Amino acid sequence: MQHRKHAQTGKTLTVLSRNITKRRFVQEGLGTAADWDNLRKYRCKLAFMDDAQDGCTVSARELHKALDSKRKFTDWIAYRFDQLKPVEGSDYLNHKFVKQIRKKAGSTGSITLDDYLLTPELSKHIAMMEGTDAGMVVRSYFIWCERVARKFQPYNLIRAGRFTELDKELKHELAKRGFTGKTELVHRELCQIVTGLTPAEWEQHTGQRPRDEMSLTDQARYQDAYAFVVNLIRAGLKWSVVKSLLSQNKKLRVDSGPYLGLALADEF
Repeated sequence: MQHRKHAQTGKTLTVLSRNITKRRFVQEGLGTAADWDNLRKYRCKLAFMDDAQDGCTVSARELHKALDSKRKFTDWIAYRFDQLKPVEGSDYLNHKFVKQIRKKAGSTGSITLDDYLLTPELSKHIAMMEGTDAGMVVRSYFIWCERVARKFQPYNLIRAGRFTELDKELKHELAKRGFTGKTELVHRELCQIVTGLTPAEWEQHTGQRPRDEMSLTDQARYQDAYAFVVNLIRAGLKWSVVKSLLSQNKKLRVDSGPYLGLALADEF
């Protein structure tokens, strides 16, 4: 399963997971509906390249089948190896396996076939070179990855920087008042007031921290609430008063419903 950092929202998304809906995909600015359809095709047929562990773990025969190549496997792999010049032992390993066959007389037998165990990187190189529709799906997928990375890269530093500064300010202000052990309490109650859920409940339902899961708009609102709290603490107000003022500020609320999947029905 592949995880990517969504730089605009600052969250980690399992962008190829079965729990990502088309509507959520488009709303998050990850791409168009056509991009989502292509990702679905990729996930259904070729995700084993992403799911594979490091090392020589991808079967060339499985890749050949998934790419819908019409060429005989031995000719196909020999041609690709001649093009890419992979190094045996680091890029691929020779592998033989026994296949059971049924003979004409009804009896069974076995034959030994050659296969090659490829690294995920080599398998992706080969897949992108394929001229079939499946090869086009692969190329479109990696073009999409590059486009998303370039589009959202600037937002990562900006958003992470603002949260980092607020974290430092909160820690500093609490330390000045002798409350060095209260940081987690502030975060927990801030999150509960703004979103209706504690950070632990967010992780239980979504698998992510609230600041990692929110959309761009909601994350900005959460940051405003965080800054609001830090400023009130800096002003010397008691925590009970800070909580009361935050509770009264409806503009700083974040609806957690959509993140819990309450309105998402068009899943894979």
